[in-house]
Amino acid sequence: VVMVCSCWPAWVECACGYELSRDEANDKDDKHELADARVSKQNDIYDAVVVAAFGGVHVNLPGTDEMLVHPIFVLVCAFFLFVAQYSSIMFLLLDQDLAAPVRQWESTSDVLIYSKLLTILILQSSLFSELMGALRLGCFIINPRTWSDMDRPGNEFTTAGARCKGRICACLWRCFWPLLLSVVAMAMKIFVCYQVIVSSVSIILVTRSVTDSIFNGLAITYIAELDETTWGIVSSVCHFDDFDDFDFQVDFTAMEGPNALKSWQCCRRRKPRKAGDERTFSGAFWERVTSGVLVFFVYFRQLTVVLFALDTNVLPIARDMCTYSRWLNDKGNFLGWWVGPLFKFACTSIFVLDPTKDILLVTDPAVGGFCTMEYRRMVNSDTLHILDEYPGQMIGGCLVLVVLLVFPEISNWFVAQFTGVEPDDGDEGGSKSGFKTRQENIDAWQEELQEIKAYNSRLQKVLQS
Repeated sequence: VVMVCSCWPAWVECACGYELSRDEANDKDDKHELADARVSKQNDIYDAVVVAAFGGVHVNLPGTDEMLVHPIFVLVCAFFLFVAQYSSIMFLLLDQDLAAPVRQWESTSDVLIYSKLLTILILQSSLFSELMGALRLGCFIINPRTWSDMDRPGNEFTTAGARCKGRICACLWRCFWPLLLSVVAMAMKIFVCYQVIVSSVSIILVTRSVTDSIFNGLAITYIAELDETTWGIVSSVCHFDDFDDFDFQVDFTAMEGPNALKSWQCCRRRKPRKAGDERTFSGAFWERVTSGVLVFFVYFRQLTVVLFALDTNVLPIARDMCTYSRWLNDKGNFLGWWVGPLFKFACTSIFVLDPTKDILLVTDPAVGGFCTMEYRRMVNSDTLHILDEYPGQMIGGCLVLVVLLVFPEISNWFVAQFTGVEPDDGDEGGSKSGFKTRQENIDAWQEELQEIKAYNSRLQKVLQS
């Protein structure tokens, strides 16, 4: 392992031929006009796959050169982490007393119940940014304009793509492979995050003391944070540079090429004032809207699950385990027709140890399991019952989610439309308050227009000669 980790840059360089000098990387802005795409990322192994697909992960070579790291190498490490996380969540759930009630009326005090609910609220809040960031980055990579307009390796109309030399290099960095690897990485991250959010409710509700509920919450949260720890280990062993300073950037030159897509122009919020506004304003806006809607439904579902567990005195994960048992016995409903085979494949090929026998031993009534009609899966009629039974809690929870997701968008729109300024990153050249006024933007666009006219005149002279 040590030999492979120490020598892999040499044979990867021979295969890919994608070497980047520091001087060339520093001078990339001379020929291409770039702008921040306003896409956030997290410093973990899953996001590193997406960053590597856009040329943001480098490994130092002897001398003053560095080489881009293909996302396939980072995805391999991310897959092993995914196996460890998913297996740990499943084994942790099987270790619980799934048939235990949520509340023992003769011994459970209100203090314990409210402490459990408070722990669940804190844990769900701590995972909010993780899920939101993963969904936003997932929406970013499935946007078709991302792979045509962004500065990335393999795009011949961008600065980074122009440096790719060799057939193997061009094939490895073709749009299909980075897109596929990025989608797989974000799917794994979203799946693990969702599993932690769902499983944490039952792991906390099954406890019988305040101390156990806190420690169980910390244990399940640690599993979700392993992606950051894994990236620290991988980057240290393989000598990867940190990508904290990397920004996804729009290349305006790529938008003028024949491969530029026009798929999202109809969704832009305002008339674009310069090249790249479709991506910078419209794309980022709709990515935030899509991810916000998905997050709302996830936490709306969690709110109904918690209230349904308190109402029926049955752990949510007990219902899920019974569903797993039906999938393993080929007795699922229409959803189980295609999810069941996937779960069977995960049990036999993804988990560190096949949990099929343990799941059936605990749940199958034929061998003494607890699964009865009492542990049936929650359906839409149950959601309507919860809305009718707990209207105050449901309305209050929905209002909190709406405020958290909608208020930032409204405030940004208000700043841009009514105050005459637009949010900026606070770079040098802007105003002291971190905003650029409209007049400053107009002056900058006029300068850019003059540069474009000068470039066109030079190009006409070259064509005439």
